[in-house]
Amino acid sequence: MEAVRHLGVTEVARFEGIPPKTLLRRLERKRIILAIDPEDTRRKLIPVSVLSPAAYQAWVRAETCAALQDVKGQPQETLSGEENYKQSSLPFAAPSQSESTLLKAVPPAVPERNRTYVERWALIIGDCTNGTWQKYRGQCLEGITIQSRQDFICAQAKIHGVGISTVHQKLKLLKEVNHNPDIPANQKMAEFWRHLLPKNRPGRSGYSFFSDDKNAWMREKLLNLYLTQAKHSLKHAYGLLLAEIDAKQRAWGVEHIYQRPTLHQCRTVLKGVDSPTFVLAREGNKAFYNQCAPYISRKPPEFSDFIWCTDQKVADVRVQDAGHRLGRLTSVSFIDVTSNKWLGCCFAPVLSSDVVMRAAVDAMIRTGTKPRYVQFDLGKEFYNHRFGGGVSRIKGETLFREALGMWQRLGVEPVKAIGNNPRTKPIERWHAEHRKLDQGFITYTGKRPDDRPERLAKIEAQHYAWLAGEAENPRIPTIEEYIDEFLKWCAVTWNLETRGY
Repeated sequence: MEAVRHLGVTEVARFEGIPPKTLLRRLERKRIILAIDPEDTRRKLIPVSVLSPAAYQAWVRAETCAALQDVKGQPQETLSGEENYKQSSLPFAAPSQSESTLLKAVPPAVPERNRTYVERWALIIGDCTNGTWQKYRGQCLEGITIQSRQDFICAQAKIHGVGISTVHQKLKLLKEVNHNPDIPANQKMAEFWRHLLPKNRPGRSGYSFFSDDKNAWMREKLLNLYLTQAKHSLKHAYGLLLAEIDAKQRAWGVEHIYQRPTLHQCRTVLKGVDSPTFVLAREGNKAFYNQCAPYISRKPPEFSDFIWCTDQKVADVRVQDAGHRLGRLTSVSFIDVTSNKWLGCCFAPVLSSDVVMRAAVDAMIRTGTKPRYVQFDLGKEFYNHRFGGGVSRIKGETLFREALGMWQRLGVEPVKAIGNNPRTKPIERWHAEHRKLDQGFITYTGKRPDDRPERLAKIEAQHYAWLAGEAENPRIPTIEEYIDEFLKWCAVTWNLETRGY
């Protein structure tokens, strides 16, 4: 037991920065058997080999402090508990000579936000230049066996979370400053830190500039100049702001000196303007209601059967009927906005309100439920008295009566889509995926007439030649074959996959 150092549970918990009970549970999960103190059987001992790297380094630091106190007879500062856990990874009581020199040479006007940066790099560079790596020769730090100074630098970079090339870059800068004869000896380290501290990039302090009470009016003036329907560019609005500042400066004279913001600082402030405010101010009310209105939600409700969406689409495939006549089918489909799943449809040669009603009935039969809201297009086949209700005329008489639409009878609230804005209809994305199914047929017509495939004309010519008995059958898909493939794709390929909108 003398060859291996052991510590008590309380002492190890203090170095680990956790309660003793938590430490015992952690060792029990790792199946580590603790030794019993022969002098006190109620006391368990933990070997230092099972300590974490940070706790082991804290223990070595404490041991070194105690040793130095015994040798020099001077009290040393020791830390315990959480403070000891937060110390640097090097197990030495006092900072090294190089580290002390670096810290003393730091320019006094170090911003508070750079204080942590300075302390970290003073620790890294100081221990990489004072031969500390020799004290770790043969030991393992962060999985790296220390055999040379380069190994120690790699371990330090891994401990502090910086790049190895970054450490070498700082060391090269220190070497250049020390070997520069033009810099006085007492100013070398101050010059080193002036090069090492991060510089304020243009626009980085834009929020702090305009948050000053003396400059707050400039932010409001900039927003008033930029967020207008005149649609000034940022440079033009910035020039107008500088002109306003110069006018105030001439009016006040030398009694009050106005600060002048940079273009980057103005750009930083304008980045914080939200999109609805930007669109409303520069585009107007119509653009705001079309692009940023509250009901244009990109995040659907969390529960299903809340809102359905419907629209019509002409199939991009030429099919043949029983009389071998060629044409394209029109379909009306319903999807659930929440789950983005296909619910039902109806095919017909032309679009009518009957096709829309049959598609709605098919969707409700397949799902066994009805939605709370339904979003539809502004076409007359979707928006008429049969669906929305209104005054209807009785045939053969001059009487009128109030008629209830289908959605009113079912207790479903209709929602009109915004005209000329396909982004407000989630079913448009589903139509784009549906077009991929159509591309698998030999008679795919293309998205637009200009994109019509050349082979389609040859297939149609061969079809007509086959009807005249002059060629082979090109096997153009029939209406039944296309509808079967469509239903199979919707029920198997599309609905079974997990899709979020």
